[in-house]
Amino acid sequence: MEFLDYTVLRVIWWALLGVLLIGFAVTDGFDMGVAALLPFVAKTDVEKRVAINTIGPVWEGNQVWLILGGGAMGLEMAQAHIRLGSKVTVIEAGLILGREDRDLVQPIVDQLSREGVVFYENAKLQSVKLSGRKIVATLNDEAISGSHLLVAAGRKANIDGLGLDEAGVGYSDRAIETNASLRTKNKKIYALGDVTRDGNSTHAAGYHAGIIIRNLLFHMSAKASTALIPRAVYTDLEFAQIGLTEAEARAQSGKIVVSRWPFAQNDRAITDEDKLGSIKVTTTKGGKILGVGITGTGAADLLTPWALAMSKNLKLSAIAGIIVPYPTRSEVSKRTASDFYSRRLFSPLMRNVVKFLSYFRY
Repeated sequence: MEFLDYTVLRVIWWALLGVLLIGFAVTDGFDMGVAALLPFVAKTDVEKRVAINTIGPVWEGNQVWLILGGGAMGLEMAQAHIRLGSKVTVIEAGLILGREDRDLVQPIVDQLSREGVVFYENAKLQSVKLSGRKIVATLNDEAISGSHLLVAAGRKANIDGLGLDEAGVGYSDRAIETNASLRTKNKKIYALGDVTRDGNSTHAAGYHAGIIIRNLLFHMSAKASTALIPRAVYTDLEFAQIGLTEAEARAQSGKIVVSRWPFAQNDRAITDEDKLGSIKVTTTKGGKILGVGITGTGAADLLTPWALAMSKNLKLSAIAGIIVPYPTRSEVSKRTASDFYSRRLFSPLMRNVVKFLSYFRY
């Protein structure tokens, strides 16, 4: 048997490689070249989408995700897909995590941007349509195309067909209406969790369940407080917040004190080379805790002592007085609380008081 010589094999190899590259370019690299078959197996847009989706479960490498909404779900999905190798664009009508303070949100946006996520803030979305094999979103007169679309622009309770009108249960276009005890207008019916206005998280639903159990089984007059429900975004960097943001606190009273501590000044974070992020605590001048926000590794876990303090109406002195193990990231809470009192201790007034008291020493 006579084998082909090296020169012939080399020509055949480069010819095959050329065919593959041309095919990849023609099909835009989507879905393992399935698009090349579309003229023969699919005539309508629906049929084309079905044909392309048949390969979806086994090929993810060339996905281009358009995510509508820059809230918690949008950011979490954006980072998940960018780390799986997809391209991701996040489109937000307002600001990313618009309710939260900018100084805590920006490190998250910066981190995702470094990983390759593209952000459009204050975007005016004009249309989203299927064009051949691609999804095309038009915003601010600019067309952006992708292979997949994720709508993460908010939640609406699935309450259609429940007969709420007949049952005398009040509701809006997004949720069932309840009072602070989670009772609806029909006194025999309670609502909790995702179907309510403030229950769109697992931990909020668990909190609601506790309120209802106390009211139904033990005839207590327990009431839910939205101020005690933490908010968390499980990106890397992680974000967590409880209570009022700095902006909300200023809008309500204006007379507040903001205390901060960066992880860059935490020995455990320095040792772990994980120094991005910070903690911010908003209080009254008397030390009442109004809100706490944390950005960084383990932010949601670090929020727990603050949730306890706020639920028990403890002042900042309770956090400043605890003893925490060294070195741990939890020290940032104590350092932030201590910083509040340190600034008072070394104020001109306190220095004069200390100087006056020194005259009475033996």
